[in-house]
Amino acid sequence: MKKIVNYKVSGEEWTKAKDEAFAKIVKKAKVDGFRQGKVPRSVFEKKYGTGDIISEAMEKIVDAKYGETIVKEKLIPVVEPKLEIEKANDDELEFKITFILDPEVKLGEYKGLKVKKEKVKVTKEEVEHEVGHILDRYAELVSKDGAVEEGDTAIIDFKGFKDNEAFDGGSAEGYSLEIGSHSFIPGFEEGVVGMKKEENKDIELSFPEDYMAKDLAGQKVVFNVTVHDIKKRVIPELDEEFFKDLDMEGVTNKEELNKVVEEEIKTQKEHDAENKYIDDLLEAASKNMTIDLDEEIVDAEVERMYKEFTNRLKMQGIDEELYFAYAKVTKEKVKEDNYKIFYQILVGGILGLIGCITKLPYHLNLILIIISYIVLVYSTFITAIKQLSKKIINENLLIVISTIGAFVLGELHERLMVIFLYELGKALEKLAVNRSRKSVSELMNIKEENSNLKEEDTIKVVPTETIKVGDIIVVKEGEKVPLDGIIIEGNAMLDTSALTGESELLNATIGSEVLSGSINKSGLIEVKVTSVYKNSTVSRILSLVETATERKTKTETVVSKYAPVYTLSVLIVAILVGALLPLITNLTYTESIYKALTIIVVSCPCHNV
Repeated sequence: MKKIVNYKVSGEEWTKAKDEAFAKIVKKAKVDGFRQGKVPRSVFEKKYGTGDIISEAMEKIVDAKYGETIVKEKLIPVVEPKLEIEKANDDELEFKITFILDPEVKLGEYKGLKVKKEKVKVTKEEVEHEVGHILDRYAELVSKDGAVEEGDTAIIDFKGFKDNEAFDGGSAEGYSLEIGSHSFIPGFEEGVVGMKKEENKDIELSFPEDYMAKDLAGQKVVFNVTVHDIKKRVIPELDEEFFKDLDMEGVTNKEELNKVVEEEIKTQKEHDAENKYIDDLLEAASKNMTIDLDEEIVDAEVERMYKEFTNRLKMQGIDEELYFAYAKVTKEKVKEDNYKIFYQILVGGILGLIGCITKLPYHLNLILIIISYIVLVYSTFITAIKQLSKKIINENLLIVISTIGAFVLGELHERLMVIFLYELGKALEKLAVNRSRKSVSELMNIKEENSNLKEEDTIKVVPTETIKVGDIIVVKEGEKVPLDGIIIEGNAMLDTSALTGESELLNATIGSEVLSGSINKSGLIEVKVTSVYKNSTVSRILSLVETATERKTKTETVVSKYAPVYTLSVLIVAILVGALLPLITNLTYTESIYKALTIIVVSCPCHNV
């Protein structure tokens, strides 16, 4: 929910704020004929105007009023409040602050929902299809005579040429190409079909217009191809030798294999049906629930998740645009998925809260808590299983083990809080640094490529990097200041938030120093350049950002390298505690297992918040 508070400061309070602001600013003021810090106010205002005084006073007043409101109204903003300055002059200051607070939740009907679980049925065709996949995994590639056909694997050398010159990434030797895999650009595999062993051939093709490498997109090329061997896939017979190699317990013939496969398909379908049933229940319950959730909260969390996603890409050396082109997804699709995850955490937390605090029959509370568990831990559980299959052990496995143990020990409420805080903690942890990440992203856009160069009575648009010290540039309303300099004509309100983080506008007049990267919000100014681009504020900041990004990537790489060792050590210690304590102390196994699970939970770095 939102709370908008309007403020008006005038009279003695505003006069006092300006006096204190002047007392602070004058300490650094330099005026010929006066000692530093001893400039009379009338002289200062005549030379510099009142803009700096008003800006300093405004900043102090806003900070004070903001703090007073937070304490007096007992407000807990969940998103950075929005400040709007409506009036700021010598007589008065008017502004308003919009606070974004926790959403209001009104529960609707969540009992007696008419949702049915789908019945599971396995068909003969599904079993045969899955058995076919198993046979494919045991198929062998055997050399054959004749020409290349669909489904064959051709062992080839190839080299690509564009305008009679070889291009990067367009050649290989001894490459195994499965015809029909569509792993090459359209037309390549079709060109290989029909070739025989040791045959050489030129294949003329054009890269697709949307090909990820821009220098090749839509270009005509020639691939010189030589076929060295041709192999066909041979499916094994369902004989005694095959079942021996299969080494599947209790399976010695086709009938037993079909039965095992049928059970596996049924189990998977039942699992999918259960998940769909839970999703349908949640959807039905959520339709009866009213949540006054401001868009700012959702947008902030989705933006945080998207930034985290793109940062992971950068850590792996993958460009954002290249990823989208290769994966054939859009930024909007990624953000849509993030919205789903955010609402999953929200719904899971609400259901768990209902199950814990409402006085419903025990079995209904238990069902709500279990559903909340599944909703909250589902994505973590799937991630942990996938990582474990790749021999990756991290905090996801720790939290899954602790939640499973909670059911064993009967500590449902306590462990539900742990998993909720785990999921919520990941969101809040990143949300805390989201402002900094956003600022870094904005910094990468503060460079102005072109500048308005004034030569006598004419203005020319020239590249910023060609401007020299002493040149006069014109900065119009809405434009970025391209280079550092001093205002020699005009005045303007400058937005320096991308450089300093301050939201208040800076009143710049004749003689004021301006920094490159500032945005002219009003007025037209002429600036005498004091530094070329490579020495400007913008250039130095961008250089620092790039250096810091590289250092961060190396640090995170080291952390990722040793995290599995830490996680495995925690699991070993927990197992030893659970198994050995009853042997050397008076603790029961239930108590020792509880302590082991406690070690697992508190050892997760994400929980130490």
